[in-house]
Amino acid sequence: MPPATSLHFYRKRQTFEALAGERPQNLQSVYTVVREVLAALEERLQNLEASFYGPGGTPETEVKQWYLPLQLILRPARYSGLMSKDQLEDIYDRHIDITDLLTIDEESLVQIQNLVAKVLKAVREGFSESILYVEKLMDFLKRYCVSFSLPDGDSYLETATNYEKQRRDLERAIKLNIEVSS
Repeated sequence: MPPATSLHFYRKRQTFEALAGERPQNLQSVYTVVREVLAALEERLQNLEASFYGPGGTPETEVKQWYLPLQLILRPARYSGLMSKDQLEDIYDRHIDITDLLTIDEESLVQIQNLVAKVLKAVREGFSESILYVEKLMDFLKRYCVSFSLPDGDSYLETATNYEKQRRDLERAIKLNIEVSS
């Protein structure tokens, strides 16, 4: 066997950005890139959560912090919960309407309005980049992780058929959640 040089076998490692312009070297490189992107997305989401709750903050402490002001504006308005920003705007409109007898704690109303603004800002700014990465990732998976089985399937290829059905269901769920978040 003739001696091989290292240059003959040297290829640069593929990255997520490189997959947009070139075919993958092999299926293992696609798996590696997908794992790296998912790990980076998970880290980004953890960082978003940490920046939203602040240092040492948890969802429990956040809920406890806002529970009393929320109850002070929801009880007089006879709402069982705050489901949308429209409800908060309705409570505010009723509060400033002199013909409506609704009286609520103004400081609590301002606190909850600030909370809603904080949440909306965090969602809009924090998730936009992550959504783009997920959309790109879905495109690459559709392109490079194609099943050889049709979703209707063949009775002799039950595993492949189940894989394809699960892949399509997961893809639909991801697209649905991305559309809702956008």
